[in-house]
Amino acid sequence: MTENSPSGQWLPYKSKDFVIQGNNLILCKKAAWKRIHKHTRTAIKKARSYNPIIKEVEGNKENIKKFYPFCPSGKDLPEELKNNQRMYFAYLGSGLVGGIIVSEIDNHLFLHFLGVTEEGREKQISSILIWHIVEAFSNSEYEYLDMGASYKPSLQRYFSDWATEKYPIIMRPPRYKPQLRITPFENNFLEIKENPDFNVDEYLFKRFGEYTFFPTGMDAIYSLFKWLKPKEVCIKTTTESSYISKHITLPIEANCQWSREISNRTEAILVIHEFGFSHPKIKELKEISLKRKTPLIEDCAWGFTLGDYGDYLIYSFPKVFPMQFGGLLAGKKFEHQYI
Repeated sequence: MTENSPSGQWLPYKSKDFVIQGNNLILCKKAAWKRIHKHTRTAIKKARSYNPIIKEVEGNKENIKKFYPFCPSGKDLPEELKNNQRMYFAYLGSGLVGGIIVSEIDNHLFLHFLGVTEEGREKQISSILIWHIVEAFSNSEYEYLDMGASYKPSLQRYFSDWATEKYPIIMRPPRYKPQLRITPFENNFLEIKENPDFNVDEYLFKRFGEYTFFPTGMDAIYSLFKWLKPKEVCIKTTTESSYISKHITLPIEANCQWSREISNRTEAILVIHEFGFSHPKIKELKEISLKRKTPLIEDCAWGFTLGDYGDYLIYSFPKVFPMQFGGLLAGKKFEHQYI
């Protein structure tokens, strides 16, 4: 078992353990209009041109059922609203085209649910629903509407366009908590010298080209094979013993099969340089990969100076540096959906 996989299965890393910016919208109509993004003001004006009617409705089961079909997070809707929650529906003519639910929390409101129909999306009804909250509670006992935050870039940009002030937030506790100490190592022992001109990103780009940071080397393996999608990967190790760590096999098994021999099914070759000792036939394996037109991946977890032949290189920082966590995949810059 591993910390990543308490049940013996690979649990993908969910990258929600870093700080992003939450977004507050001041509940003062005059101040908010000046400070929200111009694109947001344009969207509000467009929605107004269709003369939507917005009404506060009871948070009963019947109205929740009406909201459910077009609410993106409908599965999280309660059967009925609590006393501190309010729901508003938007209509075009007699047709329901959107809804919003806000919660009263201390001296502010929290945007809990927001959804529109396809017609409502085309006519920017979500924007007029949010602006209605500003108008309805302008200069009330509530200071702002908390729009929240999202690790999805497009949704975060949408929230950010509404923000009149921001705050730091982290959605998920980090899997690995940093310890700000270098004990039992010391700088003199490691021969680390301060260099104010040294830039890590520049060094890594010069050495590797494209690269992606990960919490662990396991996460790098998982994302790489999720992207490559091979039918089967052949795993080679320095000693070619029967043992392979689950830190290698679990993230691979979550995406494809693996074997110890190259066959007709082999669509990738993974070379593990065990304990920092280079595989004695790495050059031959490189030639095979070129001939077969299959990628060669080098697991260099135990040696940061290794990795001369692979199309992709994997490093694990705690095995070579006085660090608690961290991994690097060289050869590919991943977008968030593969991490």
